[in-house]
Amino acid sequence: MKLKILAVMSISLLLTACGGGSSGISSNSGAALSTETDTGGTTSQSEPTGNASATFTWSVPTTRESGAGLSMGELGGYRIFYGSVNGSLNSFVVISDPYITSYTFTNLVSSTTYYIQITAYDADGSESEKSNIVTRTAI
Repeated sequence: MKLKILAVMSISLLLTACGGGSSGISSNSGAALSTETDTGGTTSQSEPTGNASATFTWSVPTTRESGAGLSMGELGGYRIFYGSVNGSLNSFVVISDPYITSYTFTNLVSSTTYYIQITAYDADGSESEKSNIVTRTAI
């Protein structure tokens, strides 16, 4: 059964980098993360550049698309899709800890609008539909 993730999300932008790291992507939680770019069959590392950051938060899904309940033990994690071109969110971050409900993107370019969507997946690999797109401009 597919999961239903609520599009109850917010983004807050900061002008200073939070965390940092050589990949340009960080998480304050220490979760197992994977940052990738989908280029139509190949995958490469994504490296944003700049000095702004954005923290993305969401709510843990509690139901499947069928309306059936979803326990934390059934939830596997999240995929956060992002990019600076609407309709082309080819970069994504995988968060494999379902208890994490925020993620900080760092090294973003100031005055650039970023588009973000999220999916949730369960322990069996079923993935939700993508959430509504959330946009913010780094200032």
